[in-house]
Amino acid sequence: MEKETAVVVKITGRYFCEFGKLGQVKTAWTVVGAKLFFPGSPELKKVVKALAEKGKKFEVMVLAVVA
Repeated sequence: MEKETAVVVKITGRYFCEFGKLGQVKTAWTVVGAKLFFPGSPELKKVVKALAEKGKKFEVMVLAVVA
């Protein structure tokens, strides 16, 4: 089941996609443009830590294949 799940970070109705050159948070309007993470990955933990340090309100959402 783990191979069929991904995690995205949602920030005020949009989805995290990357940090800019100056450290600003870049977001996408839809899940299609979002950065996908494996559950519990070190990269996800790094992003969550950075967003918390910037004082951003966010939620971590799990996407799963249901079919």
